[in-house]
Amino acid sequence: MPLISKEKFSEAAGISKIPIPGFSSYLMKVFKINDLNTIVKEGSNLEGADFANYVLTKIGVKVQFDASELLNIPSEGAFIIIANHHLFF
Repeated sequence: MPLISKEKFSEAAGISKIPIPGFSSYLMKVFKINDLNTIVKEGSNLEGADFANYVLTKIGVKVQFDASELLNIPSEGAFIIIANHHLFF
């Protein structure tokens, strides 16, 4: 079962009522939803940080941080992270 099905994508994108055959499939390809579904399926045997690292590596996300800044993250409770990212991989 894919992470994001064609039906759920169509519904979420508000295009489920557009009578153009293959439109949802086309948009899923353009937005690389199919690629994401494949990556998630390939990493489905992993859990937690291993799964997150696998997915981030596959989509080309590189994480950079100053180790001293980790001291600013609370060990309990909520916090906000601000990040710069691109939309496509």
